[in-house]
Amino acid sequence: MRGSAEVLRGLVGSTGRSVRWWMWRLGHRLLGWNPRKYDETGQISAREFWERHGGTYREESLSHPEVRERNRRQLAVLIDYLEGRPGVRVLEVGCGYGQHLAELSDALPQISLIGVDLSGSMLVSAHAHLAGRLVRLVQADAARLPFRDAAFDAVLTTGSVSFIHPRHAGAVFDELLRVTRERIYHFERYRRHLKERIHQESFDLSNVSFPHDYEAEYERRGQRIVESSLFPFYTRESLKVLPMSTIIVERVRSGNHGRGRRP
Repeated sequence: MRGSAEVLRGLVGSTGRSVRWWMWRLGHRLLGWNPRKYDETGQISAREFWERHGGTYREESLSHPEVRERNRRQLAVLIDYLEGRPGVRVLEVGCGYGQHLAELSDALPQISLIGVDLSGSMLVSAHAHLAGRLVRLVQADAARLPFRDAAFDAVLTTGSVSFIHPRHAGAVFDELLRVTRERIYHFERYRRHLKERIHQESFDLSNVSFPHDYEAEYERRGQRIVESSLFPFYTRESLKVLPMSTIIVERVRSGNHGRGRRP
């Protein structure tokens, strides 16, 4: 017979979001669930998920040529911006197994690259993937980046913030802006574009955790959107098409931003 915690988790997975939240609270209080393992929706947390799958995600991702093509297309705009500027500092937040860092290092070997990820198993894969390249890897929470203000000329993040619950996402946006001197290159599943396309094509949205309104998040923090455009996540007909967005943010500094400064 299944234990009470297992039964409750099964019920959580089959109910609406608001009901799941209350069941998560009940399970946390009565059954002692680990709050780091289950998020506010009662689903497995991003931290736990990537710790489990960090060791295999690299092989799974590299098996899809569409993923490599997507990476190339995404990074082309950042490479164009950084080209001819040796010594510029670039941070990737949520670097995963290092696929973007490898592309950037190969294209621009004279720039300084640092990758941050919360998952230790992902960083183990990243060390293997980045062998022979001068890239620094750091395990850290995106909501508390261990870098000084304006430490990087550009910050890159791809498909990471959508895994963060809205209750905690604000701190991540603040940190991305705090450590950025010039621009943020944000590639993400975007709620507005999902709404625009949802009636045109059939999407598998099961892996979209929290599609925030990224453009609005930056604008309400006084930042300037240089570009906001859409391209498909996958292009092969046998795979569902999930729209991804390119959002380029030009850093605008004022006294109201950059809270939580680091030395």
